[in-house]
Formats: sequence, C-alpha cells, structure tokens
Amino acid sequence: ISLKPSSFTIIEEIPPRDPTKLRELLEHRWGVLRTPPLIMCIMGAKTVVNPTGRWKDIGVLLIEHGANVDDKDLVGKTVVHYGCGGMLRTPHSDVIVKACCKKMPSLVDTRDRMGEVALQGAVMVGDIENVQLMTETLKADPLIPDFHGVTPMSMCRYDPKVSRIISSAASKIKGKAMKQAVKASCDSSGCSKPGTKKCTRCLSVYYCSKECQVAAWKSHKGKCNQILTDVIEVRKLTSGNYKHMRGFNGQNFNGWNGKPPGSKQLNEEFIVKIQYTPGTFPCLCYDKKRLMCLVFDKTTCPRYDELCHVIATKGPLGRKHISELGSLEKEY
Repeated sequence: ISLKPSSFTIIEEIPPRDPTKLRELLEHRWGVLRTPPLIMCIMGAKTVVNPTGRWKDIGVLLIEHGANVDDKDLVGKTVVHYGCGGMLRTPHSDVIVKACCKKMPSLVDTRDRMGEVALQGAVMVGDIENVQLMTETLKADPLIPDFHGVTPMSMCRYDPKVSRIISSAASKIKGKAMKQAVKASCDSSGCSKPGTKKCTRCLSVYYCSKECQVAAWKSHKGKCNQILTDVIEVRKLTSGNYKHMRGFNGQNFNGWNGKPPGSKQLNEEFIVKIQYTPGTFPCLCYDKKRLMCLVFDKTTCPRYDELCHVIATKGPLGRKHISELGSLEKEY
C-alpha cells in the first residue's frame, strides 16, 4: 500500500475479499525508522506545499478499518509525537491525532524509548496552541517524567505563557486526584474499620473514632511530629488577617464574615498558591478562585526565609509555588 490517494480504493475493496491481506497492509512498516501507516498519514497531512485533506481522510479510514492507533516507530514515537510533539502541525494532522486519542485516551501520555511524552516537545518549542490542544482537549499530564526525571512542568518555568497553561493543567490533575482519593482504614492497630476522622495535627492519617485515636497516639506521635517539622506553617487564618480577594490589586477587600470562603469546610484540603516578590514586600497565599488571601512576612512566618527559598528554586519563574495542601482554621 503506497498511502497515495488511490489507497481509498485499495482499502475499501480489500475487507470483503481478504481481511488477512488488509491486516498485513495495516501493520506494514516503511524505511529505517519502521514507520507505521498512521504516522505516514500524519507526515502527509502536515504537507505545507499544496496541502490536501486526503491524507486526513485516509488516516480516519485506516482507524475505521482497525489500524493500531498506538503503533510506534523504531524510536518509540507515536502518532501524537509526530502530530503534536513539537513538530509542524496542521488542522489535517490534528484530526488524525484527535481520532486516535478518542479511541485510546491514554495515547497522549505514551512515552517513547527515551521516556519522553509528546507534550515535552510542544513545551520545548513554546507552541502555545499545541500545548493548549494537548492539555485542554487531549488531557495530557504535564507531570510525567522522562528517564532523566524531566517533566513538561519543569521545562516551562522560564516561559510565562506556556507556564500558565501547564500549571493550570497540573492543578486540575492534582485536584482531581485529591477528590478521588479514598480514605484509608483506621490507623489504630487491630482496627479494620474505615477511617472517617483525620488526625487534627498532621492531617495525614485517619481514625474511626476518638477512642482509636487515643489508643494509637503513642505509636503515631513520632510520625506526627516529623510531619509537622516538614510542614511550613504560613499563618493561621483568622478574622484579623483574612482578606476576600474581590480586587486583586489590593483594593476593594471585604472583611471576613466568620465563615470559610466559598464552599470550603474547616480543615478541608485544597490547593493554594504562594506568591512573593523579593525585597520588603509581603507574600500572598491564595486559592485558585482567589476567594481567600493571606498576607504574611517575616514577622508572622518564623520560617519565612526557608519558604521563599523553596519558591525561588522550585516555583514557576521563581515567584509562585503550588502547595500540595492547604487547610482552613477558624479562630474562636
């Protein structure tokens, strides 16, 4: 099969006559890279000179007749790597990629022989539209590392526009995982009941009752103290330091009404962002919808310098850092 426009006739005539021959054609490989048919269609669909939609139609036809959407070339590249991974893309190639990912959603996160996902290539060349397509439409995961530990998230920290898109996708994935997390069983030895209450100090283990929590405290105390040592407390949320972020420019703040902002509950886990500006300016800690804001500095956060170092070395652009957990505590 040559995958020229005449392939329409070949593909449509073979199934009723010889299914085995069709399978052989669909699994055929070309060249030193052992390129499969669907990737050949992607390469044809990305033609700039005299572009035609025939390659797109051939690709869709191949998928309908059983082509393996996850076929790889010699170096492990998939249709998504060729269609979106930092290489030239066109509306025709997008159609093939979307059709393949619709049939196999996990294809967008498939790694090649170097461990790289297609999103890394798009981030590397700074293709904003491509990054949006992969994260928002195809739901690519920006936290998948290659064999060197490099992720799309870590690659984009010096590109503000791409960083915003990738950070948003990462937040959604973390938030979804947090909501879907299944509560563990009771941490008390010998108890197999489901845990419904958290340790109010470290918020990392569950207990079925107060009695089990008291019984397990002796064995849990060391772990609990270690977790508290690792956690940097920014500032306790109170009626005196809470701000409602109606105006993000520092104006039009409303006072606290005594309840957690939005639909949050006391001690509920959620993602927060910490932002700082080097110098004498205070830091901001706020949630995704900016319904809450805490202002803090060295006078209110004893480990302020340590926290700023974490943000500067690990945060996007060295200014913002997405925290794993946040919790609300009401002061009575």
